[in-house]
Amino acid sequence: GKSFLENAPQHALTFGFNIEPISAPLKFIDEESEIKFGSSLLKIIYTPGHADGSVCFVSEESKLVIVGDVLFRESIGRTDLPQDTAQSVYNRMRSDRIASAAQIRAVGEQQKLRIESEADRERTVILAEAQRLSEILRGEGEGERNLILVTAQNQDPEFFAFYRSMEAYGAALTDGTTWVLSPDSEFFRYFNEVPVQSAQ
Repeated sequence: GKSFLENAPQHALTFGFNIEPISAPLKFIDEESEIKFGSSLLKIIYTPGHADGSVCFVSEESKLVIVGDVLFRESIGRTDLPQDTAQSVYNRMRSDRIASAAQIRAVGEQQKLRIESEADRERTVILAEAQRLSEILRGEGEGERNLILVTAQNQDPEFFAFYRSMEAYGAALTDGTTWVLSPDSEFFRYFNEVPVQSAQ
């Protein structure tokens, strides 16, 4: 059969006007095409609403979309044009939007993975920095503790020995610990030396 362009003069008569025969186009455009003029660039979006081959022109730089009469409120446009049916237009619209949705989901998944990767990297850096500061503070605290213990030992060796024994008792005699030791064991030296006051 003849193409829509070839049938255009006959089709125009149904609307009550005459047009000159239309010559064959030099080039057909599709959704992969781009139109450049000057410094501007228009991308093609396939939007079969008014007719099966309808397209829109998008300027991302200007945030502009040229839609013509392809968009209709609560409708997909006319379907009585030659070689067009409601089902064919719907099928083309559906398949194209499914492909677009898949592409959008793929981009979203990439962004999700990138964000998760950045978050994991930031978490690792934060934990490493916290661990580093913790080690520094622990070292400073232990250094100050040792300095205090050395000072105490120099000032009162007997008290320092008593303090260290108390630490040993605390570490060894935990809940549930059972020890069997001689009463005169060195471990209990300070307990054995505690003076007993006679009752009055």
